[in-house]
Amino acid sequence: MEKWKQALLGGTAIVGAGLLGSLGAEKALAGLGDGSSTSVSQSAYHPDASSILAATSATNCTTTQVATATLALTITPPSGNYAYITGVYIQTASNGTGSTTSTTAWTSTGLTNTPSWLVTAGGTGAPAVTAVAETYPPGGLKSSAPGTAVVLTPVATLASAFTCAKVTGYFSPQ
Repeated sequence: MEKWKQALLGGTAIVGAGLLGSLGAEKALAGLGDGSSTSVSQSAYHPDASSILAATSATNCTTTQVATATLALTITPPSGNYAYITGVYIQTASNGTGSTTSTTAWTSTGLTNTPSWLVTAGGTGAPAVTAVAETYPPGGLKSSAPGTAVVLTPVATLASAFTCAKVTGYFSPQ
């Protein structure tokens, strides 16, 4: 081995030994087996990894004036789990035949504080697509009780409009 490499490696060993010596080997290795460290347990629930919990079908997204019951989004958590909503996305588009703007609210059941969302579909000359896109931090909207279904439903059908909606989130026993 070249002399400069030997000198460099030797210096590294001396510095490393000096650090361990100044700390005391017992302190440098504390927690490796003496029971003084605390391990963190893994969780099967990862709140920043949301998935789509409910969505309208492609057929409902491309049909105008779909009945409110058909557009309802139902999220049923496993027994003993809460539903956490991290995003609500509702898109509407006018089919071009309506002459006035149509507005309706989407309401919720099974969520704490029962939030609602106002959705509009424009008439003639209005923007082609309008949308509600709300995201919530992990744990933003929590179901009111474990195992309780969460339902988002429009109060009325939007006249001459297409409606497409989805909800993202996750389930957790906490």
